[in-house]
Amino acid sequence: MPDRTLKVGINGTGFAGDYTARTYSMIPHRNGVDIELSGIVSGKIENAERFADTHGVRAAYSSHAEMIESVHPDIDNICCANFAHGPYTIESAQAGTPVIVLEKPPVIWPGYPDGREADAATRKLESMEYLADVLDAVHVAGSKLLYAEDFVYFDGMKGIVELLIEARKTGKGKVLYQRGVCAHQGSHAPAYDTPSKSGGGHCSTRRAIPWARHYSSSRSKASSPTARRSGPLVCPRLHCRCSSISPKRAASSFA
Repeated sequence: MPDRTLKVGINGTGFAGDYTARTYSMIPHRNGVDIELSGIVSGKIENAERFADTHGVRAAYSSHAEMIESVHPDIDNICCANFAHGPYTIESAQAGTPVIVLEKPPVIWPGYPDGREADAATRKLESMEYLADVLDAVHVAGSKLLYAEDFVYFDGMKGIVELLIEARKTGKGKVLYQRGVCAHQGSHAPAYDTPSKSGGGHCSTRRAIPWARHYSSSRSKASSPTARRSGPLVCPRLHCRCSSISPKRAASSFA
């Protein structure tokens, strides 16, 4: 018998929700812990019920708040439409969820769902401030926020990085050519091309770990051409709240 059961909530019944559910069933080493898919959320309850039947999820919900209140998940997976990422993260943290797994992007410009219009500088500033609000909620609640971005922490990828580090110590290991492949041909979500739901499409949703680049690059490389080109990722207002969060705190939020 397992020593403990971890209750898992999943938000979203599309491509990301599907592989999230399948991934939990493939975890080989559980160390005496059982994993229960306790709740699935979709804006269309019939989709949630169908997903629950397919993946053996205990209950289906049409509301994230209802799922959180009913299930009290140990892990809340937010892999639904982008506009819900920020609100669901705050809602989950304030409810005391220990671990929140967030698909990219972390937030979209809050003006999109409101139907507002603004220039690029305003959208950039407000997006970073909104992200700071989300991180504040997680930090105050004591939750741990994990960012689901590619395979940067996958054993094979970490092995390659470690091999390159060791090789460079001997004067070898310089990367001469690198090639990447999109394994699933872009987003499968119907809302992907709708700014009010996705945040603006390809250039927005393909941004990898924006706050990591913001905190690691905006100060040390602020004068470089590369930093200047990464405008959407670096807050232009030096004393705004997103600039006041230390790199240590930003890293610890996702460790």
